[in-house]
Amino acid sequence: MNVFRTEKLSIGYKINNKITKVFNDISFKAISGELIAIAGKNGIGKSTLLKTLARFQKPINGEIYFNDNNYLKFNNNEWARIASIVTTASFKAGLINVMEVLYLGRYPYKNIYTKINSHDIELISKISELTNIKHLLQKPMNQISDGEQQRVMIARALVQNTPVLLLDEPTAYLDLTNRYSIIDLLAKLAREQNKIIIFSTHELTTALNEADKIWLMSENGFYEGTPEELILKGILNRAFENENIKFDKESLSFKIIKHSKLNIELNGCCDDYIFWTKKALQRIGIECKNDKMAEIKIEIIKNNDEICWKILNKSEIFLFY
Repeated sequence: MNVFRTEKLSIGYKINNKITKVFNDISFKAISGELIAIAGKNGIGKSTLLKTLARFQKPINGEIYFNDNNYLKFNNNEWARIASIVTTASFKAGLINVMEVLYLGRYPYKNIYTKINSHDIELISKISELTNIKHLLQKPMNQISDGEQQRVMIARALVQNTPVLLLDEPTAYLDLTNRYSIIDLLAKLAREQNKIIIFSTHELTTALNEADKIWLMSENGFYEGTPEELILKGILNRAFENENIKFDKESLSFKIIKHSKLNIELNGCCDDYIFWTKKALQRIGIECKNDKMAEIKIEIIKNNDEICWKILNKSEIFLFY
């Protein structure tokens, strides 16, 4: 089992000999088989943390260890066999095709005298099938979609065959289907390939549904825990909530607080119709409660096999189909 951990890590950057700290006192532990999401508000330091873990920039203070070895003591080639990274930068490579991009993942194991061999080709074939890009291998990178490019870059990192995979906003700029598809792929890879996969994200709902752990960066400090732990302890609420939004535990998402203009009683048949009617009313500031004293009552019924909304307002009855 591989272990990637930090002790009292401080991150930031240095410009003209001036050190600017972005975040202090980060301590965590990641083990093989875990999918971990780095979450937090914009500008809190998620990308800075990821770049520090990838050795793109040095930590201000503290230590980072891989299997109890200080990560700064590895030379570049050794580190390239430990951690691979996928960034948000778009891949601008002209007519280079997908297969050639995947070849780049083998660079830590090659020198100017060694060429791609049968083992490399077999690994590339296996990874391209796993990431569902086999049909793209001969296509130029500038002729495939953003979602396909992201899969290719994840595949390249997997071809690098490292125990640690770091991804900065892997779902950025992707449509809804591709966002869920990428995170689902990462969860599958962490478990089936027994890798440590760490990604930064703004997609909090997706992370809460898929990640084994959340590393939450907030003004109150750094928190590590399962999604359930952070929710039950109220840590997630304190990190993101304000007077205008609140966290909804059932949907695992934040909602805008709307002050009810009117309370009504809603009941009837068809759970789906009750649920979406309630959502539609909440959107315009109407709260639905099982209040028998409510002046307005809505009952959803079936009338001649059609769904009907029966509205009772004092002594008046209205039917809507």
